[in-house]
Amino acid sequence: MPMVPMNVDSSTVAVTSVISAVITFGFCATMELKPGVSLAIAIGVGIALYSFGVIPIGLLAVVGFAMVVAVLKKISGGSKPPE
Repeated sequence: MPMVPMNVDSSTVAVTSVISAVITFGFCATMELKPGVSLAIAIGVGIALYSFGVIPIGLLAVVGFAMVVAVLKKISGGSKPPE
């Protein structure tokens, strides 16, 4: 994946890490994980993104699309009725 070096303030990286963690927590909660597990996963994602110090916009877009598809499948039932 190509990367473009940019001068970014550390607060920008922190904000995007927090936003990603909140989105991850919402996704985990939608997938019916326990709140403690969801929180641990979200904190791990936030810390990992902040420690990398990068804003992976392309990766976030791909993962975000996958999360939306999974949530829509979960809401719509996603499974066929037994025959």
